[in-house]
Amino acid sequence: MSFSDKLSKNEFVLNVVLFVFSDKVLVHCRQGVSRSSTLFLAYLMIHHDMTVEDAIDRVIRERQIQPNIGFLNQLTLLDLNLVRQRKLQSRKEFNIENIAMLVPISESQVMLKKHIGCIMTHMMQLLQKCTLDWTPVTEVWSNVFIANEKTATDIVRLKEMGVTHILNAAAVKKCLKVLLGKPSKEDLLEKVNTGAKYYKGMNITYYGVPVMDDHLSDISKYFFPAAKFIHKALSKPENKVLLHCSDGVRRSPALFLAYLMIHRNLMLEDAIDCIIKMRRVRLNMGFVKQLTVLNSKLICQQKL
Repeated sequence: MSFSDKLSKNEFVLNVVLFVFSDKVLVHCRQGVSRSSTLFLAYLMIHHDMTVEDAIDRVIRERQIQPNIGFLNQLTLLDLNLVRQRKLQSRKEFNIENIAMLVPISESQVMLKKHIGCIMTHMMQLLQKCTLDWTPVTEVWSNVFIANEKTATDIVRLKEMGVTHILNAAAVKKCLKVLLGKPSKEDLLEKVNTGAKYYKGMNITYYGVPVMDDHLSDISKYFFPAAKFIHKALSKPENKVLLHCSDGVRRSPALFLAYLMIHRNLMLEDAIDCIIKMRRVRLNMGFVKQLTVLNSKLICQQKL
């Protein structure tokens, strides 16, 4: 199949039915990165109720794939249809056999989804090109460091570095138990339990962002507040900012990319290119999607 070949509903169903009756299945094309991966992504979406972002995120953990833009567009349309189908099923107004009878989607919505989907794939491929080894802490910009939990909790190291501002992208979400100093295991899951009190007496300004390391987490609502925090800190040349999460490869880099886009006027691609020259990062698909949407919004604002 070429870039322009159509993957119809029947073709998807015909190919994915094989998975239901087989113990072990080999899916292949010539290189195993575009055609075969597209069909397997469709299988995950149809039979495992995954969104296209979830499916891609799941597969790239195990294997590098590169569906061409035409296939990606068709997967995006399939995703739109399946989402609508599930919504209608939940209201008992729709039968799965009538997938072709879905309510038409406006052309502008389809074009927007296509545009975002294409950019997302390109950004994920760009991130995967980084061959740097992982490090606990890296200076990714003048006086800006991205680090892991161990660095952020090492008081001696922070003093040696001269850190004046800390942005914790894995902060514990405030609730009654946390405020009382009795957090549960669930409260601390994938979190770094520090805070302003942890750095008391160190002349450090602290800002916490309670985001889960999950592609469904809405990190976008913190893009502008976190960017403002970083920008204000860097207004004084003597200040040094440390951004961190658990391992310093997803949540904290995502917020720093947003800062570069908002306050340094970099396009998302340029921002990613800038950071991967200095540090290994591995954003999940959800964060890439939210950064892509931010990129589109910022471009629209510049045109006004």
